[in-house]
Amino acid sequence: MKKYFWTIAALFYCALTISLVSCSKDDAESIIAPPVSGQGFFSTEINALIDENYKTIERQGYGELVIPASMFDHTPFAIPADAAGDMGYVIRAGFKAYVNGGSVRDAVMGIAPNDVDFSTDATPEQLQQLVPNTQIYTAPSGYVVAQAWHGDDRTDMATMRAIYPILHGKPGIPESQYEGPYGKSLLEDTYTRDLTINSLYYDYQTGNIYDFHGGLHDLREGIIRTLFDPELALSVDPTRILRAVRFAGRFGFKIDEATSKSMHKNIASCDGIDAHGKAYTLNSCFKDGAMARSYRVMKEYDILGRYFLTLKDVLNSQAYNDYINKVYTYLDDQKCKNIPTNMAALFYPVMQQEIGKKEPAASEVLAAWNTLEERSGQKETYEIEDSFKTAMCQLWYLLGQMTSSNVTGDASKAAAVRADKSYAQAQLLLQAMAQADSNLKQFADFWR
Repeated sequence: MKKYFWTIAALFYCALTISLVSCSKDDAESIIAPPVSGQGFFSTEINALIDENYKTIERQGYGELVIPASMFDHTPFAIPADAAGDMGYVIRAGFKAYVNGGSVRDAVMGIAPNDVDFSTDATPEQLQQLVPNTQIYTAPSGYVVAQAWHGDDRTDMATMRAIYPILHGKPGIPESQYEGPYGKSLLEDTYTRDLTINSLYYDYQTGNIYDFHGGLHDLREGIIRTLFDPELALSVDPTRILRAVRFAGRFGFKIDEATSKSMHKNIASCDGIDAHGKAYTLNSCFKDGAMARSYRVMKEYDILGRYFLTLKDVLNSQAYNDYINKVYTYLDDQKCKNIPTNMAALFYPVMQQEIGKKEPAASEVLAAWNTLEERSGQKETYEIEDSFKTAMCQLWYLLGQMTSSNVTGDASKAAAVRADKSYAQAQLLLQAMAQADSNLKQFADFWR
């Protein structure tokens, strides 16, 4: 059983008897009871509720679990001011606002949310009228989402959705109450979610947590699982396969047997995911700070072999996998969440072979990568964003400089390398590679 312990912290909330209508945007806060203690979320009392509800889920496929606000410490549920203000507008107008998905998952694990989205019974058009700086956006799924912008940051506000028609009448899934795409039922809204651990809701007005599919149980036990029959869930949305891989790597959770079997069986369905959806999910694997685990999970489910085709000749090499394990273990220890740095480490051995020079020019590095990518066919399966490609090539160029005696022996050249804006990440990458290649240690020591 996984337990998480949080530092005791004092929080002040509006009393339950105070109407949110009286709160302004600046002081809109959750109207929740004060935390009962500083203990971890999974107290004896909460565990008893989770276990009892899980019996219902196993029997009928779903079950409504409400964790009252008075039963847990709300310290990790502190909502960023912009999202709090947006929800305040919605609630004051008489609508509901539920923080959804990853923010609730992370808060339960003791991680304060920094990117908060919420579900509501207000329509996108109503949200646009209620919340300043709101735009309406049609998501790839076809559903309309309202987005409130705060400079470069945004809050996604999703109208609660009805159960997909394709799921109607399926075993373990309730009948939908609605004919259109939208509804007012949290239970129905859950069926658009990918995994049980991402299907939790936090009622911003009451502070209660809602769980219909055992998400709290699976967080506690460290399990990755779809909400309903994985064969059906993955056929409806194959992105769930990539999402399962991502979170298994990020948290070190085990993918449950039925979900895992279906993922292996249906991996080809991911080929049909649009380029943006595929890149968004896979790129996220490189920013979670758990690359050693993520690499192993991506390899196990053939993500790397299927989409990162530049690696097809080295993935089964023991030498390459030893290199990756040592490099990524070091980068994880250093809490590296830089996407280009983690990608540069992944492709460096094949790039080094492609370049074939100790100290290539920047133009030669870019040309070598373009040749490698085109020859392998990777651009057709998974094209790396231009900004990441540029950053990777700059890191490889700097590595060529930093591992050249011509540069380390010339003070002016060395100074130019240190002045480069990418130097810090190149220095980190060199230190990581020195863990796998003792020949690089002298250079790593020089640039330390």
